[in-house]
Amino acid sequence: MFSGNPDKKKMLVRTGDWSYEAYGQIVSVKPVVADFGLFSLELGNFTNDERCIGEWIVEHIDRLDLTFRIKVGG
Repeated sequence: MFSGNPDKKKMLVRTGDWSYEAYGQIVSVKPVVADFGLFSLELGNFTNDERCIGEWIVEHIDRLDLTFRIKVGG
């Protein structure tokens, strides 16, 4: 996880019909949140170590499916 992004990229790379490699940076813990450029994603609670903030990572996404909702009115 921590050694897979030495070039400090924030991007998605398509690896299949629905799957991606997500390159990004950890921006918080409790829960762990990573910034992948186009979006930030909560990755769970696998660490409470704040030294992880700022680490560059790569995560495999098996399936990325987005649903957009339009809010009408106030």
